[in-house]
Amino acid sequence: MMDLELVETPIDDELSLMGACGTLQELNPAIVNALFENHQITQNEEEPTGNPAIGSPISQSSEILFGSPQASNDKDSLLLAAAISEEDLDNDPEIEIKQEVYDGVPREEYYECSTAFDFEEVRGKYHVLEKIGEGTFSSVYKAITSDNQIVALKRIYPTCSPARILHEMQFLKMLGGLNHVAQLLGAMRYKDQVTLVLPYVEHQKFKDYLPLMTVQQIRSYMSALFESLQHLHRNNVIHRDVKPGNFLFNPQTNNFKLVDFGLAQHVQQIQILDPNFIRMNGKTRGEPLLDTLPSLKRKSSLLAGLQSPSKRQRLMGTPVALRGTSSPELRSLPKKSLRAPRGGTRGFRAPEVLLKCQNQTVAIDIWSAGVMLLCILSTRYPFFSTPDDLGSLAEIAAIFGTKEVAEIARLLNRNVRFPVEVSKTPLKQLCNQLTTRTGEMPDLLFNLLERCLDLNPNTRITAEEALSHPFLSSS
Repeated sequence: MMDLELVETPIDDELSLMGACGTLQELNPAIVNALFENHQITQNEEEPTGNPAIGSPISQSSEILFGSPQASNDKDSLLLAAAISEEDLDNDPEIEIKQEVYDGVPREEYYECSTAFDFEEVRGKYHVLEKIGEGTFSSVYKAITSDNQIVALKRIYPTCSPARILHEMQFLKMLGGLNHVAQLLGAMRYKDQVTLVLPYVEHQKFKDYLPLMTVQQIRSYMSALFESLQHLHRNNVIHRDVKPGNFLFNPQTNNFKLVDFGLAQHVQQIQILDPNFIRMNGKTRGEPLLDTLPSLKRKSSLLAGLQSPSKRQRLMGTPVALRGTSSPELRSLPKKSLRAPRGGTRGFRAPEVLLKCQNQTVAIDIWSAGVMLLCILSTRYPFFSTPDDLGSLAEIAAIFGTKEVAEIARLLNRNVRFPVEVSKTPLKQLCNQLTTRTGEMPDLLFNLLERCLDLNPNTRITAEEALSHPFLSSS
């Protein structure tokens, strides 16, 4: 996997988006390596950091590990399903291991099955009808049970992180079956192959119904999506991969289903607090442990304390600014590599993800939902298409303004400098220029879009607030 490694520098240093181009919109992958100044950027193959296999075979025969009367539904049975130890959980790699060869066979050939779809783990239990989807970490098949029930079988590649498989099963068990979230019906294992059994949802492709959606369908679609996200976020879970392909919709039945929890995570406790993110009511977006935040009575003293470099370093967790210092020892300190969760699909990652903010919250799901709404209103899919994080940040700046993106970057303890200044374009104006749909969309819908695509994750609308928005709450 090709990835970008950002090296942390003092806050006074700058990330410079300096491409060999005349305008920001002309940025392309060929010049990405020249975009950041004063930061070390490398494109290296990710080193495997965990066990590439799911574990040693428990037995040579296929086992039903969840979903049968004999199987328990506790954590132990889920651990058994993926043959995962507690030690594996402590060493969960952040990025999936991608082996090109499995059992001596190239991966693409290994997963190319015969016309009979004769999979060991489902033999005698399900008859596989057809392949209906394929992603980076799994393939999905339509199957039928002995009593003629249609289900979806998600065959997770054996090279996936064991802990990630366990987490997906746990999230589906905890959240599935309610608020349009897919339910885990069962799990099977044969050697290193884990297969999840899920409800089959008849649906259409996003690009097919996108230009045909009416105002009422958009209202139903976004309401269902925010109901799902509210359900997740109330349980302190970030989906991390909200996109049209993971939110299935059948326009004929008005049926919705949120799927694929392979990248989902629990909200992490905030340990590095940026006082710029303290809201007027004293709450910080997405923080489940509010007692870690300072009270409003201490807010003014906290802000004043940041004028002291030593306090700033202690509270913010960032190096004291080195510019202007006379100490050669400080100047020669090695730069610390920035690492932050960046899972998700390109084009749907929030600004704080692209900027490698370590304290990511449920607000990243709302941004992704906003990009989905942007696609709907502009009838353009995908809307953002640059294949790397730096180009994606430039695309966002081209619409929301370079000054605005730089300001948010500073709030996130990052400095960004652009080669040219681009003014913000109103989203309504942009969508009306791009759309192929006839007829005007209500202003309230564009207001909801702007609230979802708020660059500041702390003031971005929540799922609960979105459901109370006048556009969605009106009939």
